Amino acid sequence: MYLHGLLNEAERLLQTLAVEAALILAWAATEAILREAVRRRGVESTRATFAIRELIQTALVASILEWEEFKTLDEGWKLRNAVVHGFRPDALPPSIVRSLINTARRLLPSTPELVAEGQSYLKSVTYGYGLRQTSELLVTVQQTMPLLEEILGLSAAHISAEWDRAEGETGQSVVTLRLSDNWGAVTGTIRPAEFAKRATLRSRLNWLWGDLLEVRNHNQLKSLQPVASQEGP
Repeated sequence: MYLHGLLNEAERLLQTLAVEAALILAWAATEAILREAVRRRGVESTRATFAIRELIQTALVASILEWEEFKTLDEGWKLRNAVVHGFRPDALPPSIVRSLINTARRLLPSTPELVAEGQSYLKSVTYGYGLRQTSELLVTVQQTMPLLEEILGLSAAHISAEWDRAEGETGQSVVTLRLSDNWGAVTGTIRPAEFAKRATLRSRLNWLWGDLLEVRNHNQLKSLQPVASQEGP
């Protein structure tokens, strides 16, 4: 795959301390991969194509990038511009190029066959004591994980899921799902019977993911404000 090749070549150049050349290749691959990730998320620009700054900020708000990755890409973009226009940056740490490569590799489309059976794309998945006491329900919940991973998409690697069983308002058992990341957490409930209704189950998971996105976007936008104020009008 072409983009894999670019990243491999960037790594090779980085190992030989050709940092400027490695940066240019790493940025080319990262930008292409990021544009595709934004396209797959269904986000469109108001213009014919995304400007780089708009692309990076859009990817952050859409939860494609984590905050640290956003800062790395923002810095990498500035360094890349300096290099390709013939300016020598005051500093060009190899760690920036390494972080670009790592971010690009994370954003490359997942290859399911590379994931061992029973392994999850999520950062972590736990099943609480209450749920583990009901083996049939536990199996049902575990079989729901591929659907949850599909809904979370590229963000799955940053999300922790905590499943458990609790007593609902009517006294009947419900399954609880807590989704969390570095920006916050949300919790929802699913009735056992709803696991057999695919459309209802998808809707429940989508709503919960939407709640977490709302928390993330709120906090990420707050974090962006100091960046915008430093740049000025």
